[in-house]
Amino acid sequence: MGDDKKGFTLAELMVSSFLFLIILGIVLQFLFFSNTYWKSGEARMGVSLAALTATERIRREIRGAPYYSITNNTSSSPKAISFASSRDIEGNYSTDIGGDLQIQKQVIYYIPAGTRILRRIEFLTDSGEALTVAELETYCDGSGQMISNCITGFTAVENDTEQSIEITIEAEKYDGSNQNTMVLDSKLYFFGK
Repeated sequence: MGDDKKGFTLAELMVSSFLFLIILGIVLQFLFFSNTYWKSGEARMGVSLAALTATERIRREIRGAPYYSITNNTSSSPKAISFASSRDIEGNYSTDIGGDLQIQKQVIYYIPAGTRILRRIEFLTDSGEALTVAELETYCDGSGQMISNCITGFTAVENDTEQSIEITIEAEKYDGSNQNTMVLDSKLYFFGK
């Protein structure tokens, strides 16, 4: 009888183990980079969504405001803008018997000094007059509804000739390895004085 032993030699086991480790290393590296790109994309999407949401919310609310009611204090700290709104508590426009919009409240958007939090405050009023900068600053006390927690910049540039306002929102988020930044500009035109 011959000495026919079945099985693998030590050299064959070492070669197959080595090949298995190389393949496993390639697969793990692919999974690691896929996860990194996924997180980075998720962070970019999050910062884009935060900037877009803040911009659209301000655009929607300021659209019904009379141009003369805007107080712009985005060049100093805290960055803030206020305007009179003719929307009621449910968000519907309020008009008088003649169909003219009636002022219902003042709305303030601001970023408290040293934070990245965009906040919103509203209070009831029937005055369509613009707040003074000093009045506006008294409301910027850190209270109000949080709109976003990654807004780093907020500017509003008024153009009296066109009766327009250009709003720029800058958002920034750090995902652990990358800094993701998004800047959105939006220009609004007002009708009538």
